[in-house]
Amino acid sequence: MNEFPAPNRMTMGDRLDQLEEEVASEVTQVFLARHPEWLSKYGERARKFGIADARFHLEFLRGAVEAGSIAAFEDYCEWAAGLLQSRGIASHFLAENLTQIETALGSRLSPAEQAVVALTMEAGRAACQRQNTRPAAPDNALALTRTVYLQSVLIGARAGSVQIVEEALRNGAGVFDIYAQVFQECLYEVGRLWAAGKISVSVEHRATAITQFVMAGIYSRTLSVRPTGPQRQAIVTGVAGEFHQIGANMVADVLESDGWNVEFLGTDAPHSGIVDAVRAQNSDLLCISATMLFNVPQVVRLIRELRGLYPSLRMLIGGAAFAPGRNFGRRSAPTVSQRT
Repeated sequence: MNEFPAPNRMTMGDRLDQLEEEVASEVTQVFLARHPEWLSKYGERARKFGIADARFHLEFLRGAVEAGSIAAFEDYCEWAAGLLQSRGIASHFLAENLTQIETALGSRLSPAEQAVVALTMEAGRAACQRQNTRPAAPDNALALTRTVYLQSVLIGARAGSVQIVEEALRNGAGVFDIYAQVFQECLYEVGRLWAAGKISVSVEHRATAITQFVMAGIYSRTLSVRPTGPQRQAIVTGVAGEFHQIGANMVADVLESDGWNVEFLGTDAPHSGIVDAVRAQNSDLLCISATMLFNVPQVVRLIRELRGLYPSLRMLIGGAAFAPGRNFGRRSAPTVSQRT
């Protein structure tokens, strides 16, 4: 069973949010009373991290409730069990923690809400067991990371989103694999959810802001692979009226790691400012990003002016506005490189 008819999903989600700190402290106390050896081994860190983990579980429970999806919580539990196992902690401790959360919530929720929690926790415990037996899938190693990261940004769990990405990097994922397979794909899905009216614009903006925060935190990992030698000059920008920045930011990071000296102008850059930057830097490459279709005319005007001023300047255009099947750049300036 992947979905449930919660009594009132948003109201229940708000209630879980209100109870998070109280329940996390209670279940950690219960867990440590059952396992005093954890306090002996880890000291007060056991309590600190126990509360943090319990809050994490409750945040994802809330997200699953609000989304009306038990499958979302199953994915999270499978991921969390894998994380614990990579640290030498058996997944049955996670299953036990879920039971303790279910018990603690039982006296604080309505009977209908308790039934939702019971169904969800049962599925979560089963997912912990699947993690013990499921073989690795090297051809799609980041699929579960992507699924859990999407849930995390949708519920606004910034610290949790950082932890999810750090765990993937610790397990050997490349930074740019994270960019393409996790950040890019998740933000595409966030955009689809917003377009379908399933999330508000504030949730969409929050997901973007969290991803920008996580990207900033792992940016230094791209510098360690930067080659030495003469550096080519590149500018990465978005035209005036273009406010979507993450795609352009990714391109700037990739170019830097490949040995380019990059000037990232951000997005919503004025036309004259971009021209001035090309002139001042004597650039080898200009990358122009556009997500919204209505910004394409601005891109075309910029290309035409720069082509007249700097015939040898290479230009790379990209973003959702230049999806496959749209050939704007080639019609307006035949030597422009077009990428999606």
